[in-house]
This record gives sequence, C-alpha cells and structure tokens, in this order.
Amino acid sequence: MPGILRTLQDMTALSFLHEPGVLWNLQSRYKRGDIYTYTGSILIAVNPFRPVPHLYGANVIDQYRSSPREQLPPHVYATACAAFRNMIRDGAGQAILVTGESGAGKTETAKLIMACLTHLGAQHSSSRHSGAGAILESNPLLEAFGNAKTLRNNNSSRFGKYVEIFFDPAAGGMVTGAAVRTYLLERSRVVAVNNPERSFHIFYQLVYGASPGDRAAWRLPESASDFAYLARSSCFTLPGQCNVEEYHHTRRAMSHIGLSEQQQSAVLATVAAVLHLGNITFTDSDGEGAVVAGAPGRRALEAAAELLGVEPEPLAEALTTRQIQTPEGPIATPLSVQAAVDARDSMAKVVYARLFEWLVSAINTAVDEAHNGTGAGGGSSGGTPPGRHLSIGLLDIYGFESFDVNDLEQLCINLTNEKLQQHFNQHVFKWEQAEYEREGVDWSYISFRDNAEVLDLLEGRMGLMDLLDELCRFPKASAEDLSHKYRSSAAVSANPRFTKLNRPATAFGVEHYAGSVTYSTQNFLEKNRDYVVAEHQSLLGRSRRPLLQELFAPEVPAAQFQFRSVSSQCRRQLAELMSALSQLQPHYVRCIKPNPSGAPGEFNAPYSLHQLRCGGVMEAVRIACAGYSYRRPFAAFLEHFWQLCPEPVHAQEDTPRVGEVDAGPQYHLGHTKVFLRATAAAALERRRLAATNAAATTIQAHLRRHQEFRQERAALIMQTTWRSAVIRREYLFTLRYWRAAVRIQTAWRGYAARQLYLQARKGNV
Repeated sequence: MPGILRTLQDMTALSFLHEPGVLWNLQSRYKRGDIYTYTGSILIAVNPFRPVPHLYGANVIDQYRSSPREQLPPHVYATACAAFRNMIRDGAGQAILVTGESGAGKTETAKLIMACLTHLGAQHSSSRHSGAGAILESNPLLEAFGNAKTLRNNNSSRFGKYVEIFFDPAAGGMVTGAAVRTYLLERSRVVAVNNPERSFHIFYQLVYGASPGDRAAWRLPESASDFAYLARSSCFTLPGQCNVEEYHHTRRAMSHIGLSEQQQSAVLATVAAVLHLGNITFTDSDGEGAVVAGAPGRRALEAAAELLGVEPEPLAEALTTRQIQTPEGPIATPLSVQAAVDARDSMAKVVYARLFEWLVSAINTAVDEAHNGTGAGGGSSGGTPPGRHLSIGLLDIYGFESFDVNDLEQLCINLTNEKLQQHFNQHVFKWEQAEYEREGVDWSYISFRDNAEVLDLLEGRMGLMDLLDELCRFPKASAEDLSHKYRSSAAVSANPRFTKLNRPATAFGVEHYAGSVTYSTQNFLEKNRDYVVAEHQSLLGRSRRPLLQELFAPEVPAAQFQFRSVSSQCRRQLAELMSALSQLQPHYVRCIKPNPSGAPGEFNAPYSLHQLRCGGVMEAVRIACAGYSYRRPFAAFLEHFWQLCPEPVHAQEDTPRVGEVDAGPQYHLGHTKVFLRATAAAALERRRLAATNAAATTIQAHLRRHQEFRQERAALIMQTTWRSAVIRREYLFTLRYWRAAVRIQTAWRGYAARQLYLQARKGNV
C-alpha cells in the first residue's frame, strides 16, 4: 500500500491516516499472529478464534509489569499493568472497559485481565487465595447460568458483569478483596428461545449431566426436547463441548465458592422446577377460566410443586386466578388461558432471575471469606467495602446487537452500548478538546458524531422507554397501540434518530451510533412487565424449601406492591454503572470479530471496518494524530527532559524555563502544561536518549581511561620490577662467572708455574 512500508504497533503513527491504511495495518498484523494493536491509548484485540497459549502466562505478565509500554509488543497485559501502575502512582481508581460485538472475545479478554491483575496483586500478598481468584474460579458458574448460544456466538453473555478488584497501595498493591455486580440478565430467554439458539447452558447441562439419583429426584427426562421451554429450538448440544463435562465443571465451581452439597442440590432442583413449569399447559374450563390441561400438564404441575416446596393445588390456583381487593374483601378472578400462560412464564422468569442474583451474592460471600470476612458485600448490586478506596473495575458487557427481528432485549442492550459510547466520547473526544481550550492551545476542532439525540430518544422524558412503561399500566394495551403511541408522540416522531415504518405495523427504526436497527413492538409489553405477582410471592415465600423462602422473603407489605418494568430497571442499573465509571480513570479495550463465521486466520475487511466505526476507533485515530498526544505539567516535563536544557534547571523552581528545551515547531505551551504532537514527542525522546547516552559514554570513557591508567601503571611497575630482577640476576651470574674464571685462571697459572719450576730444577741437575 502506498505510504505504508511496515505495519505499526500504534496506528496513530501511520504515515497516511485513512481507513484502508488502518485496515491494512490490522490485517497484516493479524495474518502474522499479532492480534493486539494500539490506537493511542486504546487497545484493539482481534479475536484469533484459536488457542494462542504462547502469548499468555505468569512469565509474560512479569515482562509487561517491569517494562514500559513502548518497549514490548501491544498486549492486553500492557493495559492491565498500566491500570495497576496508574492506580499506585496517582492514588486513583481505574476502570477497564472491554467492549465489542457478540463473539469478539470480550469474555476471554476479561478473564485475561483479571488473571493479570490477580497476579500483580499476589506479588505483594502472603496469601495464596484472593477474592479476585475466587471470582475467577466462579466463572464457569456465571457462564452456565448467564451465557447462552446466539446466532453469532456459542457462548454469548446474556448479562453484564462489572468486577471490582480492591488493592492496598500501602502494601505495594496487594489484593485485598473483590466484588462482582451483574446487570440486565436476559430473563426472557428462560421461556422463549429462537431456533437455532439455546437457552442458558445450565438447563442442558442439568438434563444430560445429572446423576441417576438426581435425575430421579428431579424428575428429569432423557432429552432436553421433552421440556417445552427448550424444545422451541432444535439445538441442544454445541460443537466441541460436552454437556456432561460442563455440568461437572459447574458443580466444581459451586464447590469452589463454598456451596455445600445440600445447597447445590437446592439450586439445581430450582432450575429443574423452572423447566417443569414450562410443561404446565392450560385449557379453558367452559368459559370459567383456565385450568391445568390433561395428565402431562398435571404431572408437570406436581413435579414443579414438589421441587418448589409447595402443594400442587395452591400452585395451580396461583397460576390460574388473581385476587382482586374489594371493599367486601378479596375476590378470586379466573384467568384466561393466555393469561395463565403469561403467569406461568412470569413465575419461571422471576424464580430464575432471583436464583441468579442469589448465586452472585454467594460468589461475593466467597470473596469475603477468602479475606477473613472483610469482603465486598453481597448481592448483584455489589458495592465498595469500607476502607478500600483504590480499585480497578473491569466491565464485560454485551455488545451492540442487530438481528432480523429485534425485541426489547436488543433495545436495552443497545441503550447500554449507547451509554458506554457516550462515556467513550466524553473521555476521548470532548474532554480531550476541552483540555486544549482550558490550556489555551491553538486547536482546530475535530467534529465527531455525538449520540446525545439517540439517548434522548431512548431514555429521555417521554422517550421510547417512558412511553413503554406508561402503556404497560394498561392491561389490555396491544403491540399496535404501543407502535401508534410512538408514531403519534411529538417527542419521539420529531427526533431525527427515529424512523417511522409502515410495514409491519408494529415496527419502528432507530438510528444508533453503530447503524440503523429495526425493532418490533410485538412482545415489548409482555417482556417489559417485571412486577412479581402477589400470589406468587406469597406462595413461594411459604415454601418448604429454605432456598425458595430466602429468594422470596417479603421485602415490602403486600399492599405496597408497585409496578416495575424491565426498562426502568435497565435505566436505573445503567445510571449506577455510569456513576461508578465516572469516578474512575478509564482504559479501553475494543474487541474485534474479524469474520462472521468465526474462522481462524480469516480477516473480513468490511466486516471489521464496520466494528471499528461503531466503536469510535476511527475517530480516536484521527483525534490522536491531529492533536497533541503528549502532555505534561511544566515541572514533570522539565524533570524528564532537563538533559536538553543549556543550563542546569530545577523542576520545581524553573518552570518558566520550559521554553529553553528546544522541542521544535510541533509543540505548544499551555497555561500549566507542555503539549507535543506524537512525532515531536518521539523526536524529543530520541534527543533525550541521545544526550543521556552521550553523557553515559563520556562517563564510561573517563572511567575506562582511569582504569587503563591504573592498569598501565601496574604493568609498568611490574615490568620495572622484573627488569631489575633480571639485571640483578645477570649481574650475579656475571660476578660468579668472573670469580670462577679468576679462580680457574689462578689455579691454572699456579699449576703452570709449578711445572716450569720443576722443569727448571731438573735441568739444573
């Protein structure tokens, strides 16, 4: 591709910033196994759809823990380690938001982040067990009760999960606890599942994995198709998974969080009761209301009643009649067949939803026990425990959804993603540019698509949610009535994000940040009603089963039962979540599903580009490259770049001398900070490293010269000493040689003289 010579780990450094360049960069890295890429401060994670164990592990975490972000390849561990370091350094809570569409790998990415944070906190802990570890061990349990197969993902989370891990900065970041909160469980999936999707995994695990004794006690058939709730789809097994093995994994997870065998049996018996409720059928009794139909319906009623700990007749009465309060006293009014079916489904959904909340509370209790009773509070709402002011929150929530037929679940899910996108916009766009204005930086405003209008349409006053709740108060309202109310409402019809559709009559469109979605109001009213029927509450609250008594313990007097809705609960939980996130420093992980079929190694460019646009990644790249990506207060800037000043400076005293650091033309001095573009910051960092290296080289040269001088002196001394020794040896040898020669000569001369003397005497004789 022209202008791009190599793939880049941070796409904000691309020479040519356009969609083809970004896609080429992502695709090229993905093809060679680099599934992580930076976009400024955002991590993009492309799902490999295959195991990549070499990328993970404790040794890899240690590398990222001790190295700066730019020195190692992009990785999810780098984001987790950055959040941990920022928390310790700044003394502020952090949040890691993992987003992406269904099947993009959010759940697995969240597990990796939790494992990394747990490992970092365990470095400073003497305990082998932690609250975060307990939550990790509970993942199979939450997935069994909260995940299901959808059209796009075999293990799609049908609830949102926000995990807080608490740390003690005084102990170097030791993990001190954890808490899990859940949001918006898709309870309608309990009673209605589309083919070829599946309901929650636990139903199939229970049917195929229970022991013979449990199967008899819970009256389980041989096949999931024998349960009406599950038979609405033909999919009972998943490729590569065994329901029996998954059932045992779920039981082990129950044991890990401290549930006794008796409690586990009670939980699973309640799950079986939900399935038996779906097999209760009704027929009209000569115009006198609904009654349980036939022998199969009666057997299902008896099985459900036994497992719920109530008698069959009171259960049948609670499903087929309503108590109406009159001045003369309560009057039992029979229900129609359809109303009885709705009552049965309502009970099944409420029982399952409360059981799920109870399990979340049990997980939080296990976290508390892991820390000797200093845990993070139970319940699905969670909470921050006293004295734990530093935390890292991890959000794993379902992504934007758009199907051929979109119901109330998709509307709530997409509202959640709109709120998260607004949070992203505020941090990446609005706050970025607001800081330039505060600092007086010469800045050209970059426009981006704001989603305030669609949020007003969904949750504003007299918006879609308000009108839905209003019409739910009328028992005889229909889907057509709701659609007409939307069309005739001035607040809704005037919103540019709302689209009126003529056919079908129950359809309408919403222009979301991620694209246009068509919704059908056909089931909105039924799915939105979330109140617990007083007769159901009273009956199950008197159950012989301790678990059911706990699930349906009276909260308010019966006379104070008020209407509640799924939409109001959705908005309330979202408000709590956004309030918690607003107090934390965010880190973003955008998960990308590279192809719709989940094939490893295949990168579908248009499919991936749509996700990049939906996640705001393209705008983030633009603003990061066009703006000043490096910014530091004067003192921090001088403390880091003092080597480039012509004279020594003191960071706390010489902040006006920031201009003495020659940063080139691509910088700006704000009121309190220095702003540098990415290229200028990199060039300045290279100059700083060059100056540091030059200084280090000079020091090393002097040191080596000194060492060489000492070595030379030592050698000279040794040579002088040696030469002196040699000279002495040579002198002594010469002296000895001379003395010996003299003695030899003396002896020889004496001998010769004596010989001459003797000869002379003989001659004279």
